[in-house]
Amino acid sequence: MITAVSAADIRLSASIDKNKGTVEDTFLLTITVSGTRSASRPVVPPVDGLNIQYTGSSSQVKIINSSMTSSVSYNFVIFPVRVGDFTIGPAYMDHSGKRIKTQPVKIKVVSPKEQYHEDEALFFKAQISNPNPYYNQQIIYTLLFGRRVEIAGAKLDDVQFKDFWVEELDKQNQYYQVIGGEKYKITEVKMALFPSKEGKLTIEPAALRCEVVVKSSRRRPHLFNDFFDDPFFSRKRTTVKILRSNPLEINVKPLPEIGKPQDFYPLVGKIKLNTDISKTNLKQGESTTITLEIIGDANIRDARLSLPDNLDNFKIYDDKPIVNILEKENIVIGQKTFKKAIVPQASGSINLPDFKVAYFDPQDKKYKFAKTPAIKLNVTKSKEEEKLHSIGLSAGPAVEKENIKVLAHDIIPIYTELNALEDQSVKGRESILYVVLFLAPGILFLIVCSLKWYKGKQVAQSDLLRRKNAYKNAVKSFKGLDLLLKDNKCAEFYAQLANITKQYLGDKLGLAGMSLTPQEIQAKLKAANLPQDIISNIGKLMQECEFCQFASNKSNQNECKTVYKNMSNLLKQLDNLL
Repeated sequence: MITAVSAADIRLSASIDKNKGTVEDTFLLTITVSGTRSASRPVVPPVDGLNIQYTGSSSQVKIINSSMTSSVSYNFVIFPVRVGDFTIGPAYMDHSGKRIKTQPVKIKVVSPKEQYHEDEALFFKAQISNPNPYYNQQIIYTLLFGRRVEIAGAKLDDVQFKDFWVEELDKQNQYYQVIGGEKYKITEVKMALFPSKEGKLTIEPAALRCEVVVKSSRRRPHLFNDFFDDPFFSRKRTTVKILRSNPLEINVKPLPEIGKPQDFYPLVGKIKLNTDISKTNLKQGESTTITLEIIGDANIRDARLSLPDNLDNFKIYDDKPIVNILEKENIVIGQKTFKKAIVPQASGSINLPDFKVAYFDPQDKKYKFAKTPAIKLNVTKSKEEEKLHSIGLSAGPAVEKENIKVLAHDIIPIYTELNALEDQSVKGRESILYVVLFLAPGILFLIVCSLKWYKGKQVAQSDLLRRKNAYKNAVKSFKGLDLLLKDNKCAEFYAQLANITKQYLGDKLGLAGMSLTPQEIQAKLKAANLPQDIISNIGKLMQECEFCQFASNKSNQNECKTVYKNMSNLLKQLDNLL
């Protein structure tokens, strides 16, 4: 379908490759400008429900009977987001003070089949292991991508799970399965979900973008069919498909109140509590380390361990717990390890109190406890201080002996050498050395502070010099772009223009400009309180520069000059504002 409106010698037309498709298909919109090669790119108004992306342009010149005509075609890919009837346009462009428009283009987007059938070459669907789980119970979400055609590439968009804790399973399974008499290659992706909310929950459809390889061959006389049907002579092209899985409804049941332990953390699944102790024979005051490992198919990250009640004879010191997430038989196994240092305060044979963790078993539908086994500690008394007794030589009656007690300690040392009587004061050169050593830390501190202040001043001056010379350096760098335009190296031109702009913005904002993305640039400029139109324009031009470096259609010199002119004007405006 082609529609067009003429104005003077300029003709603007819009064409679409098809008027009907599904949300899995893409549409190619082409806006052609005839009669000039220097016009700016036409504007396609946004449409709610459609994602319209510019992919590049191509130019064409025809000479017929000494008459030359030229045209430029601008290509846009349309990705449907939902089903419905949509009107695109009219697209428009401004030329010589006049606005030229196309007629609007209408397309119809219908829903794809939710279930695959024998004649389908592709399918993409979602499954859930348990549609009626308990709160915080593990369920397995599976995406199945099946095809019996050649795929050039496939990319799964980030799946959004609202009201679920998510643990990804790294392993992807690939296998072949015969469905309806056809052999499909299946790719299986699994994720473990833990509902964080009760009631009816919805898992929205996931989206997968892939390129399907379509083989085609030219029609030839039947005498050569056998020869030219060889795959060597077949041509291949790709078409983009966007597949969406089916939504899933989950009914999450609340945990029962009957039998719920006090301060229960919602640990739902099969749980074990493994125990290991470093030693059971120790002296009073020594410590032993007990290792407690909670392991199971529950959401283990915030699991809590209940302390025993009777710990009068023990002191316990906790260490930071360690969490490991394992994959076993296509489910998530959580492992949380606690280490505790235990110091017995009494001696003898002591039973270590039980540690326990409460959990809800969804199969038996009741609360249970995993406990440590009985552990007995053999604690011996520490050696008592030996008692010292005095021995008296007396002819009189024996007196009662008392323990020697320490009443006080000398605070002045007792000297036993003769040189203790000599003058120990510091004299002469030694006194100068002591003074120098006494003042050295303060002098060193002042030197370090001075160097730090000087370095900070240099950095501030360097940043100020960068900001001051940013625009002048950018203008100098712009001169090198003329050579790229002269050699028609448009991809290198856009890359160099993007780098110059990033370097300018980095110098102005005091950042490493070469690492900035268009989105980061817009965020930094917004933080600098710049006008929104300038921020939007600089973002669009940066995105265009990055896109045109890798666009499949080559840009012409007129487009490059237009982008250069717009970018130069924007940098000049920014230099006055920053």
